[in-house]
Amino acid sequence: MKILILMMSCHTDLYENQAKYMYEALLSSISKLKLEDIITLKVYYGNSQNVYEDNNIIYLKSGDNFSNTYYKTLEAFEYVSNNYEYDFLLRINCSTYINIQLLYNICKYLKENNITDVSYTHELLYLPNSVFAPNIYNFHLIGKMMLFSKETINLILDNKFIFMDNDEYPNAGIRIENGKKIIAYQDDIAISAVINTYNLNNNNDAHPYMTAFLSIPMFNETFHTFEYCKNFLSIVVKDSNNKNDQKINQILSLQKMFNDNVIHDDEIKNILKINIKYSCNPKVYIGFFNNKHNYVYKNKIIKYIKSKNK
Repeated sequence: MKILILMMSCHTDLYENQAKYMYEALLSSISKLKLEDIITLKVYYGNSQNVYEDNNIIYLKSGDNFSNTYYKTLEAFEYVSNNYEYDFLLRINCSTYINIQLLYNICKYLKENNITDVSYTHELLYLPNSVFAPNIYNFHLIGKMMLFSKETINLILDNKFIFMDNDEYPNAGIRIENGKKIIAYQDDIAISAVINTYNLNNNNDAHPYMTAFLSIPMFNETFHTFEYCKNFLSIVVKDSNNKNDQKINQILSLQKMFNDNVIHDDEIKNILKINIKYSCNPKVYIGFFNNKHNYVYKNKIIKYIKSKNK
């Protein structure tokens, strides 16, 4: 089994610094767990004249600005798919810390149970009357953390512009440049649109293709101990004032916390069981819907899924 982690960053002091510290924190965890032969970590940037890789940093031609993240991420997917073997690809932001031990065990579970046609995220949103197709297809992956199987990456790359001519999607996410349609969605929105449109066009049920893991949306060094954090796959380092020093301190705290402690095998099994317990169909689910926001219609989705699985 091979897991590839792709961390997105851009050429600003703030994000380059975050990416540097987060890369070192995750790499130290991979090394501590002796998973170097299984988990590969890369950082990717845009605005390069040529596509190349240097010291685990991938430089891409796509724009580095916010509205070009879909093109940049597609280019990164294409690059690693042409140059690396992997079973799972994890796309994260440079502000997202990953519980590496839990990631390994989740992917191992997926691999052993041959669960290959799904997408997993930091938090799954259900947005009625949004940019997405109607009804149950209004699912939205969150770009803080998106875990895909190789099969799903292939689906995305094969159908990357499938939603552009879909009348169900308004033109808000499309701009015209030199007479051509250009996607202005962020990568998580556009990837969600690809999967939603693919499911809609093929009369697939929406629910087996996206789900969410337990996540911490904002790390708090005072309240979030290791005993708490070990249950979560992704932990976001953020603060209301966007102060880089504070984020770096949080990254360093998480690095020390996970390097000084270990999740025992029986605890890992328990954490997986917790995820599966909240899954309506364990064969396609391993997560549950985070009800942090009012616009996450957890009960509506669960009711729908249960009715489909009777």
